[in-house]
Amino acid sequence: MSAGGLLRESRQATEVKGETARPAAVGRRRIRAFSAQNPPVELDILILGPVPPPFGGISVHLSRLVPLLERAGFRVGVLNHFGANQLPFVVGALERNPLNYYRLPRKFRARIVHYHHSRWPDLIALALGKRRARARYVLTLHAGDIDKHFPQLVSRVPLVARMTRWALRRFDTVIAVDPQIASIVAPHLGARRIEVVPAFLDESHDEADLYDASTEAFLDSGRVLVVAAYGVQFLDDGRELYGLDTAIDAFAHLARDREELRLAVFVARRPSRRRARRHLARLERR
Repeated sequence: MSAGGLLRESRQATEVKGETARPAAVGRRRIRAFSAQNPPVELDILILGPVPPPFGGISVHLSRLVPLLERAGFRVGVLNHFGANQLPFVVGALERNPLNYYRLPRKFRARIVHYHHSRWPDLIALALGKRRARARYVLTLHAGDIDKHFPQLVSRVPLVARMTRWALRRFDTVIAVDPQIASIVAPHLGARRIEVVPAFLDESHDEADLYDASTEAFLDSGRVLVVAAYGVQFLDDGRELYGLDTAIDAFAHLARDREELRLAVFVARRPSRRRARRHLARLERR
């Protein structure tokens, strides 16, 4: 394995330009389901998105972002797209049921409601359930292939197109992961309501075409899987932020039956702290 160079940096955003939720001193207790005996709890941020399991880019991002927000003093709850509710900040399971997207968010009083787009019926249901309230509604469109992941956005069926445009207008801010998606959404919303937060950085043309001889030889030695991270950083509980350890553990399991596989780890920012350098050395010995 080798560390160095720059490939791509994954980024997700739960920030709202122009308005940020105010911190509140709270602990990390689980927020229970609401009932007549257990009234709604005020939240700073309510997120509708995936949490592990299953593991994926957005679910891992949320599972690590929310504890950071909580430690900063924000009251955060997550309505999981799927059925898991083991994590302490998960306040409900949507189970990909449109009725739940309409019903469950209405049980919360939050200053920001951030929906990570999943499916078109869920988007429509959430838009229908939005109430006139002080909450700012934020939508993140992660779709890379629009025709595959969000065909309704470019649908030629009049009813579908009108419903999609109406649902998008129900959100105060729409975050797009690339300019192409933003250009499709912009005519329906206006540029001031759209933020572009790239999921990946463009490739750099300033980097050398070749690495050193030993790195080049390793990259040419077999089928190489590449893992990239911005840097080596740690959460307060000691876990690594970007999940290099998780990727290496998964590779070790996979490589038991695939001896031709190689793993190359690229870190964009050179580790400057001793703890980070020791961590990379331990990973390299696995």
